[in-house]
Formats: sequence, C-alpha cells, structure tokens
Amino acid sequence: MEARARAAAGHICSPNARSWAAGLRASRTLAIAGLLIVALGAALSAVPVTREVWVPRSERLLKEVTVPPRVVWLWYPQHHWSLEPASYVHVPEGSRSLRVSGTVRELRGRPFDLHVLDRPNYELWKAGAAYTAYLEVANVSTYSLSLPAADLLLVVSNVRAGERAADSLVDEVVRLVGWADYGYTFTNLPVMLEDSVAVVSGSARELRGRSFDLMVVDTANYDLWKSGLPCRAFYEARGESSYSFSIASTTRDLYFIVLRTWREPGTLGEELEVLLSASISYTKPVEISVLYDVSVSWEERSYVRAPVSPVLGMGLVALGAVLAIASIAVERAFEKRWAARNPEGPSVDEPRRP
Repeated sequence: MEARARAAAGHICSPNARSWAAGLRASRTLAIAGLLIVALGAALSAVPVTREVWVPRSERLLKEVTVPPRVVWLWYPQHHWSLEPASYVHVPEGSRSLRVSGTVRELRGRPFDLHVLDRPNYELWKAGAAYTAYLEVANVSTYSLSLPAADLLLVVSNVRAGERAADSLVDEVVRLVGWADYGYTFTNLPVMLEDSVAVVSGSARELRGRSFDLMVVDTANYDLWKSGLPCRAFYEARGESSYSFSIASTTRDLYFIVLRTWREPGTLGEELEVLLSASISYTKPVEISVLYDVSVSWEERSYVRAPVSPVLGMGLVALGAVLAIASIAVERAFEKRWAARNPEGPSVDEPRRP
C-alpha cells in the first residue's frame, strides 16, 4: 500500500504529468478567452448607440418652358432658371453635397444654346459684353448636366431654331412719268434666323416693251447712290425691257430701282410702267419647347440608434466560438498523449486530484 502511494506520488510529479497539467491550463485559458470574446461580440452586435448618419435625399423637378423666337432685332430670346435649390425645394440647413443633375431637352429636336452663368456674368451676357461662363454648349437639342447647386443661372438661348419659309415681297407697278428719271419700291424683309441667308427671286417687265434699267440695293447703298457716290448693287442690268433675277441677301431691306435708260436733256421722256414681282425664301426663327428634367440631390444629417458594429460583433462571436472549440481540441490532444505515454499508470483523472 505504501509502495503504491509512493509510485502514484512519483507518477504525478513526473515530466509527463507536468506537461499534461500545462496543456490543461492552456485549454482552460482558450475556453475563457473564447467566452469573453463571444460576450464582447454579442455586445457589439446587439447593444444600440446613437450615431450621426448622412441620409441621401433627392427631389425631381419637371418643368416645360416655351422660348419664343426673336421678334424684334434688339431682343435676345432666352429663358433663365436658377440652380439655387432654395428657389424651388426645401433643403434643411446643414445639408451637404448639393448637386443639380438631369437633362435639358427640346421636345421637337430643335437646336438651342446652353449657358451656365452667375448673375453678374448673366447681365454682361445680356448686354452683349464680354463675360465668363461656368458652362457653355452651342447648337444642341439635348444636354445632360451635373453641377454643384449654387447661385447660378441655367440659360437656354433660342437663336438657332428655324424652318424654311417663302413669302411674297413685291407685286406692284412702278410708273415713271415723262420728267422722272427713276422710280423705286422699298420693302422690308421678314425676320430671318441670325446669320442665315435669304434668296430673293423675281422679275421686272415693262408693260409696253420699252427698255429700262434695274438696280437692287440695300438702304446703305441706296443712300450712296442718291449722293452720287459709288455703291454696290445686289443686281444691276441695263437696256432691256424685262429682267429675271435671283440674289442672296442677309440685309433687312431692299430697294428695287427702275431707271430710265435715256432721255434727251430738257425733254419729256416716255411714260414707263414696270411690273415688279419678287418673293423670298428664307429661314424663319421658330419657338422652342424646352423640358427641364432635373433632380436636386443632397445628404441630410440624421441620428439613429443602431448597434456599434454588427459586422465586427459577428466576427468576434465567430472568433470566440473558434477559440472555445480549439480549447476542447487541445484538451483531447493532451489526454491522448497522456494515455499513450502511461498505458499502465494512473488514469488520466488522477493528476487532477488535489
């Protein structure tokens, strides 16, 4: 009996027993660490805290505008619209990342010019002075934009939309009595699209077959001709009883001048009756219908109660579970090692006794 006790005591104090005890402590340490990490992960996943968040907001605005064509020479046809969101939507104070994005489109595919200007440069642009644009595109029928929402003006200018048209200009008889050397008829051309060219076609015929001269000039050259100065005519012909003409013009008015070919000084000439007929083919300015399909977007400050970090918490729970499983594996490994080295010694439970 005494020998058995000494053997057991010696077995317990052997290196194998000390190794098994160290493994047992390591296993328990892993288990405790795993449980603590699982508890921490559960807290991060479940315990709510108040946090500041930025919530995306947006508001869509559709607006259709008709921009008329130029109807008088000094008027600049345009429509302007503020890009300052406060002018048409409510954006809470303290919001951030304000932007205006969307499309400006002419509903019939007609062209327009687009300008984005601040207010001082808008006034310069209207006055025809030098200006600086934030954005400028010309001759488009649709345009997509994305701009910071600020005190800027979105300006649509209708100076390019037009369609071909034909009108009658002159259809009358110009009479020259015996003492007159010339007669004329004056006509204003219809309003044309800026920088376009009109074609004026027509004929002039003396009703009794008498010869005459014909000139077609604008106002500036008519004044030169009246003053006896050299002038430039769109059309000039002499000595015939009838004429056909076709001229290109960018002016706003024309004089058709019928001149007597020759008259003996101090005598009366024959009366002339010249039938003038003329028509014009030109590009007529037309209105445009513009659709603004624009969204205002911003980020609005808000506060929510939410877990500190659900993803991190779930990760910690998983890590703690792994450590707990590892502690069991470590204990089992040391039990097998003890049994292999001590097949006839005390059971694996004996070293656990006090």
